[in-house]
Amino acid sequence: MGDIPGSITNFYRLKVIKAYKAPLMGTLAIAKGVDLLPGTRTVTGDEVQYPEGKAKRGYRVETVPRESGEKIPKTVTVIEHTHGFSMHKKELYAYARMGESALNGTSAGNSGRLVAESLDDVIFNGDTNAQAKGIFADASLTPYDVDSGKEWNTTALAPDQVIVEAITELSGDGKYDGLPMKLCLGPAAYNNLLKRIPQTQATYMDFVAKLFPNGIKDIMKVARLGNDKGLLHYFGEDIAERNIEQDIETYTNNPNPDKDNKIYWNVDTYQAIDVHKLDAFLPLTNLVDLTP
Repeated sequence: MGDIPGSITNFYRLKVIKAYKAPLMGTLAIAKGVDLLPGTRTVTGDEVQYPEGKAKRGYRVETVPRESGEKIPKTVTVIEHTHGFSMHKKELYAYARMGESALNGTSAGNSGRLVAESLDDVIFNGDTNAQAKGIFADASLTPYDVDSGKEWNTTALAPDQVIVEAITELSGDGKYDGLPMKLCLGPAAYNNLLKRIPQTQATYMDFVAKLFPNGIKDIMKVARLGNDKGLLHYFGEDIAERNIEQDIETYTNNPNPDKDNKIYWNVDTYQAIDVHKLDAFLPLTNLVDLTP
């Protein structure tokens, strides 16, 4: 049947990228390290043809171009986050007549979103198969737990006071002085910062943002944390980093329809997550009361 027109590939790529970037917060929470050289994929195209509600993962050990404290090459596991979607042969014929209006980008966007959710999940919660630590799930510091009755949605206690106390706790030993901090919050906790302070035009977010070098850009709404949780942490390549072998990509291995007249597309990214300092991450718990 021949190659797929480049304009169709570009259409799907744009849909994927837009949906991929929208929910992705982990890539803002940790630093980007050096890129990795391309390797060989371990998840085959056949495995990603049929969407199952989440992305598939594959694993491959790579040596990264940096040294560990023992002055030996460092190895990490590259995790492949992959999902797929299909288009029917009829869409190609319709595209020839009608252009992009004949294409449905919903499935492509769904694949992009699921790949992003998988990557975010690894960054925050880790992956035991890859022996990858998560910056939230594997943080070594004792969580800062808000006392019952002082949650942000049940008391007059200002949320910014909680963050100040958490910053004081995280920075207490001065071990990482000079490095910037970032704040990740579950959806409900984040939304409570948007409440207006009584008898003022300001929000709690206005005050909390002043505590961070880049203001509100350093405060992230992270679905993978859970509604009542948060994470205060230092930021830098020496703290935690991700190494990209391939950023998000959309392609088809075979432009010819199968027996069901479908053409299958893959969406994937290959990245390694490496958390160096688990004591640079302070989990925050019970920020809001989730009692019905």
